Amino acid sequence: MTAPSSIVIAVAFLMLPLLTSCSIGPGTDRPPLDDSTFVHVLLDLHLVDAQVALGNSRGTTGENAPEMSSHAVSMRDSILARHEATAAEFEETVSWWASRPEQFLTLYEDVLERINRKSM
Repeated sequence: MTAPSSIVIAVAFLMLPLLTSCSIGPGTDRPPLDDSTFVHVLLDLHLVDAQVALGNSRGTTGENAPEMSSHAVSMRDSILARHEATAAEFEETVSWWASRPEQFLTLYEDVLERINRKSM
């Protein structure tokens, strides 16, 4: 399995709990966040997640781990605010896309391409 495929599968599994908690479903025409905004939010969230993971791999564990967790939540909230989105809109958008996995994979390929361009 290639790295992008495993990332897509991991994200899909992480989104499953949201399916049962959000009200937006297949019958809704559009998600709360437009595609461009959602792609940018996902991109920024992945970059922050990578920074947090890199910090953890450098020995930020034990007593410092809760601080990193609250820092990650703060960063997520900052990212959403920068894109003029709320946590509820983001979660509803994730739920909307999770009910359309084939379409989501196409959108997520854009996120992965942008990550790859930034890493070069």
